[in-house]
Amino acid sequence: MAEVIDCAADSRRLRKLHGLKMADLRTSVTTLIEDGENPLLRHPLGAAFEGTEINCVSFGYKRQAPLSLCRYDDVSLVGNGQMFTLFRGNEIDQESTALFLGFPDLTPEGITHIETGAYCDDRFRPGNPCHFMVDRLPRVTFYTALAGLAQKDCVMFGEMPPYAAYVQRHCAPDVTILAENRHYHFRTLYLFNTCANPQGHPFFYMNQMARDAVIPAVTTDLPAGPKGRRIYMSRFATERRRLLNERALADRLAARGFEILEMSALAPEAQLAAVREAECIVAPHGAALASVVAATPGTKVVELFNPLKGTAVYGGMAGAVGAPYTPVFGTPVADAKKPFSWTVDIDAVLAAIDGPATLG
Repeated sequence: MAEVIDCAADSRRLRKLHGLKMADLRTSVTTLIEDGENPLLRHPLGAAFEGTEINCVSFGYKRQAPLSLCRYDDVSLVGNGQMFTLFRGNEIDQESTALFLGFPDLTPEGITHIETGAYCDDRFRPGNPCHFMVDRLPRVTFYTALAGLAQKDCVMFGEMPPYAAYVQRHCAPDVTILAENRHYHFRTLYLFNTCANPQGHPFFYMNQMARDAVIPAVTTDLPAGPKGRRIYMSRFATERRRLLNERALADRLAARGFEILEMSALAPEAQLAAVREAECIVAPHGAALASVVAATPGTKVVELFNPLKGTAVYGGMAGAVGAPYTPVFGTPVADAKKPFSWTVDIDAVLAAIDGPATLG
């Protein structure tokens, strides 16, 4: 962003950026969790994904970075649930991921003053159930358990979609929701060093404290229905990472008694209940698998991947609830109109369902 500001100084068009400069506005930095060995390297997930591009960045780290708490005093914040600008006067903090989103009202009348805040968002889309559950909510846990802040001090931007709202009500009901692109001034603001991290999941889904705080709370109100359902979480409704032979796969699974579910069409509690009642779950990698936190011990989970795209997060979540897990890797198909298209060997999927799990 420093380059953008420099260009603005020479431009007649970007006058709103004139006079801005990048700076380190932090008052202090405190390490809450020390660095250590990358947990994926000693976890069986590492071997299961070896040779693929799944979470290639995270598997490439030898060490896990420390979790540090950055404190700011007398600063302003503008956010949209995915990016943020942190500033004081004409100085933009170096952790900011955007420059004045929507150019909010910066007059005294347009400012909302808050005594203490702790920023919980990150660069991922707020509507993604997985990122909400394993990125944002663990931050609430760490702010309260490790930094001694109140849950009401934790802030998130934007109106929440139904799944995130359901999870938030159960796990962090007192979190403060701020309006997007509004100007908020904080007497004291806290920010984790992972909020602006461009490298993907910061391993929160491997942290036992985060698991213990989130998983029981999400599933506490679910009815204890009969177990025995077999479900396939389809991706028919999206063009992203298109599974080109999904219809044929769904037909073969339906012949074996699988329900073909479009999880996003179900209410959040119905999604979680379906997983709670399942004895076997098959799904292409995607946000629908966030509900695997509701699986009971022994539920078999078979996750399908384009080997060039995805993360290991759902394998970690399945392990956390005692669900045996098997990844099945398909074959990428070059398609300029549908990036990361792929196919999967249907017989290999059926074999994974019938055979022993890779993990657990």
